[in-house]
Amino acid sequence: MLLLSMAAVARQRALCGETRCWPSTWILGCPKCASSSVWDLARGSLGFCGAELVGLLEGEAEWHQKETHFWSGRGVVNASMVPMIGELFTELYPVRRVGKDCAGYAEATPDNLKTAEAPSLLKKAAPKSVSALFRFVVVLREPIARDLSWYNHLRRLSLDLRSQMLDYCEVTGPYEEYARCQAERFEMPVHRAHEKGLWRGIYKPQLDSWARWFDRAQILVLDFDSLVFYNTSTHIRTLATFLGLQADDDNLPTTIPHTNARGNQQTTIDCEVRDLLDAIYAPWNAQLYALLDEDHRIGRAWDGEPPFRPFEPMPCTSA
Repeated sequence: MLLLSMAAVARQRALCGETRCWPSTWILGCPKCASSSVWDLARGSLGFCGAELVGLLEGEAEWHQKETHFWSGRGVVNASMVPMIGELFTELYPVRRVGKDCAGYAEATPDNLKTAEAPSLLKKAAPKSVSALFRFVVVLREPIARDLSWYNHLRRLSLDLRSQMLDYCEVTGPYEEYARCQAERFEMPVHRAHEKGLWRGIYKPQLDSWARWFDRAQILVLDFDSLVFYNTSTHIRTLATFLGLQADDDNLPTTIPHTNARGNQQTTIDCEVRDLLDAIYAPWNAQLYALLDEDHRIGRAWDGEPPFRPFEPMPCTSA
């Protein structure tokens, strides 16, 4: 493990009271965009810890330490309860661990990015002096590749867990059937209102929601392919610098864990379906690129944020 960065420890302590803390680092998502890999990197190599939660099973406890779902609709996200949310949430992050076995605390619920009310609730619940110190990490993946990965994820779940995901489209057949179902439902109000289906991969409105409540320079936006495949070492150092760690430390890893990589899953799709989805996503992707370019051009983004690499087309096969 990387030796705990005293700068990171000091930054975390500034977010703590006498007995409990707010996490200094928030890995916002999106779902199936390497949030688990970034979490494992932060925990295993960068010295961060998660929520102090337990479960009936070891795997369940570990999952809850990574993602509390406090702000994404599964926890306490009622606006009328804002005054007590902060107290309840920070109980999960005791001050006694900071500087001992933790450089800081991280929260990594991947649904946070797409949950429209999450940034406003978080900003209202945290003291201003605290929320100004938060650091948010966003990794964005080519939307069709992300959706295919989500489909494979659902296929691995039990029927009961699938039903809780409220996806509305069956995953019992090939991805092409699932994708066509999602395309048909794309304009249905329930999908858009609850950030379901293909809306999960429409990133520009999601970033707008967070940048409306937090300074854009507090949000590091990375593209999935550069982080995971093409420029991993440089992006890890960028991430370390952003989080207040020692980016020149020789102990920094040069690869990122592929936490949820699995065999026995669909990896390519029919070109007709790829083109159907691309027609939906392309205008939104163009808006995303324009937003990120403007953020860099006028100085809204953190000055160490790398240029965003446009998504590569999803590979496909002709029938």
